[in-house]
Amino acid sequence: MIDALWSLPGPARLAASVGDAVRGGGSCAVVAPARMRGNDHWVFGAAEAADVDVDHIAVDPRRPPAAVFAEHCGADWDTGPDLVRELAQHDVLAGRVIGLALPAHTPEWSKFVAAFLTALPGVPEPQRPQLLVFCGPDDLVLFRNHRLPLTERWWWGTVGRLDTTIAAAQALGKHADPVAVSCITEVCGFDLDFVETLTDTWDGSLANLLHLVQEIRGPQATVEEWSSLAASVGTASPEERFRPDWDRGLIDVWDRYEPFLSPTAIPEPVRPEVLRTRLWRGQLRELMPLVDEERARLESWAKSGPIADPSTSFPIEIGNLTRLMRHDPALKRRASATRRKAATWLMDTRNALAHRDIITPVDITEGLRLLDADRREH
Repeated sequence: MIDALWSLPGPARLAASVGDAVRGGGSCAVVAPARMRGNDHWVFGAAEAADVDVDHIAVDPRRPPAAVFAEHCGADWDTGPDLVRELAQHDVLAGRVIGLALPAHTPEWSKFVAAFLTALPGVPEPQRPQLLVFCGPDDLVLFRNHRLPLTERWWWGTVGRLDTTIAAAQALGKHADPVAVSCITEVCGFDLDFVETLTDTWDGSLANLLHLVQEIRGPQATVEEWSSLAASVGTASPEERFRPDWDRGLIDVWDRYEPFLSPTAIPEPVRPEVLRTRLWRGQLRELMPLVDEERARLESWAKSGPIADPSTSFPIEIGNLTRLMRHDPALKRRASATRRKAATWLMDTRNALAHRDIITPVDITEGLRLLDADRREH
């Protein structure tokens, strides 16, 4: 998980909303996939980003929750109907925010948290502790059944396109270039862990991408990815049918997709085509505007001098402009070999992308080199 996760805009907004809820005097449940709840770096980072002083208690699934709390309080532990209330009223917890990250499949801890929250209204407000609970959907069902005063915040749609783009650019560092950043963003979506994998080892090709995904051999999603033509979907929490895959960290809502599948969770039969399409989208986002900008630059140059063909009209498509530079006597004399090669690359790139073909990393590098050389010569 990236070090600067909670400084990204989306996670920072979630953390701020958690901080607002806690500073408002209540308890808060942050509902997140199990692998995140089990990551101390993620849990502590969330509390720090929320700007809340949290007293974290380590959950030990092997021990009774009351025993763990009593040990933290320095109190004697014994079973009894008033135990949870006594713990909620203990001086060591007075006015504190208690952080708990509940592992998956620990119903005894969920029940204890529910009982603890139920006891809080009986504690005078200045001494009343608050809970910041990192939990799963199953835990939340129990809390809701008890009608507890608990603010809910879901890690769902938290990471957006801007977050992934920033993470990719930061991870690439001095090697960041717009095409690489765009392709990594499209391929990874919400999966910032895979961003780090790609920035460390990916050469930009589809073959290498498929190899890296295959090497991880993670679980595959059971739902199908789909997108909306609307600007965004952005529901507050995953639908019931998405929750098993979401709790395993395999899917999330991202950009206009609900759900979007982690690259490693794409089912094997459709994986090559899905990843090829994502890679193509990444190239399309950066290279198509570049092609149009460079076409306009070459068009301005062509219009500034003589052209033998009297039927030439502007604006002119890059394919027709390239053919003019090759065959029109006047324009051919004015165009250097580098310029003709650069125009050919623009034409080939535009045609390939228009037909949903992928440009190889070598071809991209060569094309950008030609364009730079052409600008210097002219």
